[in-house]
Amino acid sequence: MQKQENKNNSELFRFSQSKPLFYSPSNPENSFKRYWRRFFSKKLNWVILFLFIVFLLFIFLSAIFYPYSSNKAVLNNDFVKNLPNYTNQILTKKFDLNDPNYLLIKQQAAKNSAIVIQEVFISDKVNLTYNPYLLLYSLYAKNFVLLFGTNSFGISYFSFFVNSFAKTIGLITLIILLQFSIGLLLGMFLGYFSNFKLFKVNYFLFNTLSIIPLTVLSIIIFKLVGYSDAKIIFIPGILGFVNFFYFGYNETILIKQKEYINALRSLGLTNTKILFSTILPQLLINSLNTIAENISLCILIISSLAFFNIDNLENALNLGSVFREILINTKNGSYLTFVILSVSFFVLISKLFGLKLFLAWRVNA
Repeated sequence: MQKQENKNNSELFRFSQSKPLFYSPSNPENSFKRYWRRFFSKKLNWVILFLFIVFLLFIFLSAIFYPYSSNKAVLNNDFVKNLPNYTNQILTKKFDLNDPNYLLIKQQAAKNSAIVIQEVFISDKVNLTYNPYLLLYSLYAKNFVLLFGTNSFGISYFSFFVNSFAKTIGLITLIILLQFSIGLLLGMFLGYFSNFKLFKVNYFLFNTLSIIPLTVLSIIIFKLVGYSDAKIIFIPGILGFVNFFYFGYNETILIKQKEYINALRSLGLTNTKILFSTILPQLLINSLNTIAENISLCILIISSLAFFNIDNLENALNLGSVFREILINTKNGSYLTFVILSVSFFVLISKLFGLKLFLAWRVNA
């Protein structure tokens, strides 16, 4: 009887062999699954993710498959220069009466009367209103579908924009990675060891650097050294790490005060192990909102270059050269509207996507 009672007591106080799953940095796999489950549990997040992916696919697939070059004229002749939008196929130009181009247009109009819409003769000049797309079809027996027309060099506006935007997204990705690597890691180390006087002094130095706005400082440097793709990566990349630094510093100070950090120390984990296996993964997720903010800031910097006479910018493919082209030709209202709406949409959807990912990580969100 006594043995049976002892057996029951041992069964009563036997510890469970299975490990419970709970939300904790010490159980990253379960936390990661719950994170994505929370994110995809909201229909709005699905919509934002869908729009974000569709927009990126539209830009990159258009840049790859749109048949016209972003840096070469559609054709090697004057008839493809300054073409209007394909949806508004009317163009008015002034010619001399003996101009070879005018005579060629008249020759093609004899085959298709719809090419010439109106002629207004002024002395030895003529203001000719004609359909340039019908003219090109008459000359080459080929339809030229040029969305938003062409610039003064005969380059497709649409091709120039989508290729410039795609390249800008690539450049911004590299800029963010550089800012992220420098700022977040520095902030994490200085925050974790903030009790040491040396690291407090360094934090003060970084705080002093943030007084000068990044956009202004970047433009000044580009004005001095000119533009290149390498410079657009390294100048904002090195100067613009402050947002990530502040975030990494302050967030690390909060995390290191948690009880589980002390528990990890008591288990014998080194500071390096704690930093990279416990603190850094949390910083990566929590910094998504900062990443979205820096994407907007990078777009502002690159676009702002259009308003200053930056050397070599006219030969580059990026949003700065797009806005520079718009400033040169302000008459193409449909192209201007398309560019502004596209850039604004990308900034907005990036911010929303980053914010929703950030909120999904917060259990109480």
